[in-house]
Amino acid sequence: MAEEILHRLSPGSLFIRLEQLPGSYSNSTQVLVGQSAEGEQQRYAVRCYTDFGSYDLSEKAQREFYTFKLLYGHGLPVPQPLLLDADGSLLGRPGMVSAFVEGELVLAPPDPLGWATEMAQVLSRIHALPCDQTSVPFLLDANAEATWFLRKGDETPEVVKSFPHGEALWRRLLELRPLLKDAMLALVHIDYWTGNLLWQGDRISAVVDFEEAALGDPDIDVAYCRMDMYLRGLPEAAEHFLRVYEESTKRKVENLRFWELAAALRPISAQAEWI
Repeated sequence: MAEEILHRLSPGSLFIRLEQLPGSYSNSTQVLVGQSAEGEQQRYAVRCYTDFGSYDLSEKAQREFYTFKLLYGHGLPVPQPLLLDADGSLLGRPGMVSAFVEGELVLAPPDPLGWATEMAQVLSRIHALPCDQTSVPFLLDANAEATWFLRKGDETPEVVKSFPHGEALWRRLLELRPLLKDAMLALVHIDYWTGNLLWQGDRISAVVDFEEAALGDPDIDVAYCRMDMYLRGLPEAAEHFLRVYEESTKRKVENLRFWELAAALRPISAQAEWI
């Protein structure tokens, strides 16, 4: 497999090793290290998708590959997509190969406000990307993805009932749902938080994990990212993030209350793991 990838991307290259990257839940990512015919070291990210939820793995591979292609083409900090294997004939499972991007996770920022500023500005650039349902047919429906908890109707889920004030939270969600304002359509990451960002110094070198990329209300990403900041004990960074995002996009985040409550449902079933 590794030799075939190298042959396709850089004929004459010599395979050196594969390195497993930690931290993946819905995929498995390895770094493929090779040496070109000219003697230069090469590194590629090889990503294979695993069963997670009800997503079709082939569609997931295509969705992330074409999302990377769109974002990379507009100068956004994402890995350059190089090879798509939608049916898994090369990788053994549906997946893709991209250029390797240097960077590290920053989970406890030394400068929380500067960290939040960079995250807000990069997110605003993603949301400013021109796209509609015709140009990005490979994207999911963001609003439907973020309201996964309503797929079985309006009855309060058991996991919510067991949570302190869970019933009140659920009732408030149902009250706010009809009040959602029509929002501009944007490319929504769905899982935009610091665990999916690579940094070099004080700048984001790559936004990764677009396998659930969707088209819909951009306020979903804002709410989800703020929730993570609050869970990390960084409320000032969360408020600063919102201010910078609104300044950068020149629009008010009008559906924040609903999407923050929706985001808060995700960690309820595994609070200790999230925190």
